Amino acid sequence: MSCRRCEWDAEFSFQPLRCIDSFRSMTKGARVDDRRSCEIDATMTANPNDMTVADAACAYASTEGLGVPVFPVSPWSKRPYANPPGVPQGRGGFYLATRDPVEIRHQFEVEHPEAMVAMRTDGYLVIDFDPDPTCGYNQCLEDWAEPDDFPETLRSRSARGGDHFFYRLPDGVDLGPTQSVIGSYVDTRSYRSYIVLAPSVLVDGRRYLWVNWGVPIAPAPERWIAYLLAHAGSRGQDAGPPVDFSTLTFPERPTRYAGKALENLCAETAAAVQGTRHTRLLHAAERMGRLIAGRQIDPRTARAALVAAGRGCGLEEPEIGRVIADGFRYGSTRPQPLVAPELQAWAMRPGADVHPTE
Repeated sequence: MSCRRCEWDAEFSFQPLRCIDSFRSMTKGARVDDRRSCEIDATMTANPNDMTVADAACAYASTEGLGVPVFPVSPWSKRPYANPPGVPQGRGGFYLATRDPVEIRHQFEVEHPEAMVAMRTDGYLVIDFDPDPTCGYNQCLEDWAEPDDFPETLRSRSARGGDHFFYRLPDGVDLGPTQSVIGSYVDTRSYRSYIVLAPSVLVDGRRYLWVNWGVPIAPAPERWIAYLLAHAGSRGQDAGPPVDFSTLTFPERPTRYAGKALENLCAETAAAVQGTRHTRLLHAAERMGRLIAGRQIDPRTARAALVAAGRGCGLEEPEIGRVIADGFRYGSTRPQPLVAPELQAWAMRPGADVHPTE
């Protein structure tokens, strides 16, 4: 099956840039090639595709734009930059997202002029369709493309040629991020996640673009919300402050439930492939953070096993330590106490979800 989009993208090739100076000179005042904007309504005079990254970041933060907090991310890794002096570990990155135009200008024009712009996706559901590497297009996107199943909404094109669909969530609904829950090569972003926006440029020259800038962001269909709540869970609705593990006492041995959960999560993490390793480790650490805060397992036991799993899938320090610390912190906001004895046998059955109480 052919794909018009892939044939269109095949016209363009990008060579890796050799140094940061060439990258900064290319992105300063950059404008999107007109050919890559062919799907954009030409009447949109304030399209961020035709702005600098700093101008676009200010536009996104304004009430006339998306009205969302933004922050800079690296064009090499798509991750937030290191915390500024005085900001503790785990409180930087997207926690420092802002709508202040003065601060945004400083971040994108002074501190990180090569940066890409990202928005926090709290309150939104962003569906990320990545192209299937075997054929260059996403069959799941075509399967979902019926109007009744896929409401028209704001849409962007990722640097890898994927599609991002933006939907609003009802107040009080926070969905956890997913990978391939909806379908192959389909991820979702929502609570405590972020997405890179146009006109960001990766270090190899590939760009993010809006496909239909100006189209209102539609509400997420209720059936999607119900499905994702059932398969991915909710985050933050009953979250409290992070728990200081040093104030807790722990059993000498993990509960059977926590021990089995740690075994399963470490096995999944150690088997993770490139592109999913960071997310797998963070997911495992967050789940264990809940059990630690629920006094089911000692944090030293959990951390040692997760470090080994992280090394097993190819990650290295200090990234492993940072990811585990973040996961423990996130998980501790929603402690999971000991599973009731009558549920233990059910929780340990072969193939069971390791979180039966949710």
